[in-house]
Amino acid sequence: DMVVFCIGVRANLELAKSCGLTTNRGVVVNEKMETNLPDIYACGDVAECGQNVSLWTVAVEQGKTAGLNAIGEPAAFSPISFPTRIESFDTKVFSIGDLGHQCAAKEYVALRRRSPDEYIYKQLYFKGDAVTGGVLIGDVKKATALSKAMNRALSKEEMLILME
Repeated sequence: DMVVFCIGVRANLELAKSCGLTTNRGVVVNEKMETNLPDIYACGDVAECGQNVSLWTVAVEQGKTAGLNAIGEPAAFSPISFPTRIESFDTKVFSIGDLGHQCAAKEYVALRRRSPDEYIYKQLYFKGDAVTGGVLIGDVKKATALSKAMNRALSKEEMLILME
């Protein structure tokens, strides 16, 4: 038996606070990655643009946005559904999107497929007829398709066919 805790990343904000930057879980920034102080930008694990995501793909996009704005080229960071993937202890896990946490639980419908004998678990979250997120454990072959579906409007029926 094993229990795994994923506690995330927590930035050391002491320097930011001592400089007068507005902080919450991270350094608070707008869509241009600007802080509350002029000509100071933050991105990556330390930045909080609506939320503090702490994922490599998010950090790269935020860095591009901050860099462009720092040199006077207007750019805005647009959050999209970035996936998280881990492979450990012979188990593959893929997660993307809103897994039923951004609104009241009653607004979501979760559809689940389990195959305990094969150590496979799949769960998709929907709000109305639109997929908001999903988790794949064991069998992650549909991870790319799920990622693409997050940025298109697929119905529940299309998603279920996709995830079979």
